[in-house]
Amino acid sequence: MLRFGVCKKKVEKYIRRKVKSGISPEIRGLYWKCIAQTNTFKYCLPNGLYTHLIFFPPTLGDNEIQLDINRTVYSKYRNHNTRSLFNVLRAYNLYNPDVGYCQGMGYIAGMLLTQMNEEDAFYTLISMLEKYNLQEMYRPGLPALGEMCNFLDRSIKRSLPKLYSHFLKEKVNTSMYAVQWFMTLFTYNTTLDRAAPIWDLFYIRGTESLQTVSLALLKHLEPKLLQLSLEPLINTLVCLGDVDMTKIVQSAIRHA
Repeated sequence: MLRFGVCKKKVEKYIRRKVKSGISPEIRGLYWKCIAQTNTFKYCLPNGLYTHLIFFPPTLGDNEIQLDINRTVYSKYRNHNTRSLFNVLRAYNLYNPDVGYCQGMGYIAGMLLTQMNEEDAFYTLISMLEKYNLQEMYRPGLPALGEMCNFLDRSIKRSLPKLYSHFLKEKVNTSMYAVQWFMTLFTYNTTLDRAAPIWDLFYIRGTESLQTVSLALLKHLEPKLLQLSLEPLINTLVCLGDVDMTKIVQSAIRHA
């Protein structure tokens, strides 16, 4: 069993090696917490913060969070405790009102809850948004999303020119599919177990991994996409349930 006193560099080295073949689901959550430094965030913040936040009096933001859980997130996480999901999202909304709650966060928090308890999920969410700077993707106006989509668009033009030309012909804008990829770290678009290897890589390489995985995925799908018109093309990019993401991650690592 992994102890959190283990040297972070040794754990990172292990994950870099194991991410190629796949981290065991039984210990995945422990490694995520170790790399994200979940306990560091927990101990640096006021003692009992999470408990204080979840018992804070109701706010207007609670309704929006519950509505989104019922409308968009529930179907993905219906086998898990949606009350815990509400608690984590509500606590973060209160903890960081400058960012607050944004659609897409539910998928992130939900994925964390499949790997750890809700208090750890809360502090890991803080790490993901602060240490990995995902908060810029969720701030009002979504400032980082446009930059990330533009960067991917330039990468497609440089690395996959045939696909780029086809996208232009079919009037495919990168934001039509990549916004969901980025805001939910692919959990919206595929099953949770298939998305997990992408998260393994994310904890090592941060948002850079979202770009390399996206490009590897597009390269994998290119032969099929070149034969499709706009609507089926977008559907293919949004519904990725039959894509082996472990192989996509392996390709992203090789060509990064």
